[in-house]
Amino acid sequence: MTKLWKENKILMIHVVCELLVLGAIVFYFVKKTKNLQSSIDDLTARLDEQEDVLKKQGNMLRQLGTHVNKQQMTMQQYYQRKNKPPPKVMKPKKRKKTIKRPVVIEKVETDSDDESESEMHAADVHEDGEEDLDAVLLEELKDLEEADDSNYLKKD
Repeated sequence: MTKLWKENKILMIHVVCELLVLGAIVFYFVKKTKNLQSSIDDLTARLDEQEDVLKKQGNMLRQLGTHVNKQQMTMQQYYQRKNKPPPKVMKPKKRKKTIKRPVVIEKVETDSDDESESEMHAADVHEDGEEDLDAVLLEELKDLEEADDSNYLKKD
């Protein structure tokens, strides 16, 4: 019986050792699967977040695309209007009442240059008796410039 007991004892130790090894292997794989499951859950959450971000960015891109298209359309319309202005409707101009002044041409005995000036002054009067204001202003401007030139020469 001792021999049987000894063999049983060895067999029992062997079975216990196998159970311990099997238990260690199970524990190792359970721990590994839990770690893998937690990392899978984490990656799934990150993937969902990134899908949401991608959807938002896709919406933003579509909005930007429509905004850019609208801007291009308005710019094209602007340049079309700039190159081809719309036809203008001509309104009849109101005539201002002007006081007609009598034309007085003085002849002064001077050089031939002064005679041409008096002829020019007479040419500035229109058919209806109104003076051409632009021509009168040009004459006055020339007179002032000549006066400034003569004063400038006197200072030196």
